[in-house]
Amino acid sequence: MEELSTDVLIAGGGVAGLRAAITAAEGGCSVLLVQRGAAASPFLHAFNVAFAGGPAWDRPPVLFADMMFAGGFVNEPGLVALCSHCSEREFRYFDSLGVPFVRKGAELARRQAAGSSTPHAVYTPVSVGVDMMAKMREQLAAKGGRVRTLDSASLLR
Repeated sequence: MEELSTDVLIAGGGVAGLRAAITAAEGGCSVLLVQRGAAASPFLHAFNVAFAGGPAWDRPPVLFADMMFAGGFVNEPGLVALCSHCSEREFRYFDSLGVPFVRKGAELARRQAAGSSTPHAVYTPVSVGVDMMAKMREQLAAKGGRVRTLDSASLLR
């Protein structure tokens, strides 16, 4: 049995795992990302974003309410608040990486996703999850040896 050492251990290689790996590596940490198989993230076709400076229907409190409703009010309100208020920052991050979000002229194209009262969802021509993961893998490759990946592996404890 091989013993590995790392500053940060990440379980999962989807959008969240890759984002965490990049953040940790940028903070100077060594990262071990363990993934068992294909993540669910390639099946993401859009993600909801609320813009703080946008029209009233497009602000974080509206997205928060939509997310709570769509979750049947059994979701964790603190986590939903964090997601709805950080969605613009995360969109800006992915946009800066070059994720090819669909635009109509200078404006983002938006869809109304299931459970939403307004068109919060941004998307790419193929799959937003696939496009996000591809751009983040490019970022990880640029980090050199700071991030190691174990594929087809499982964590037991």
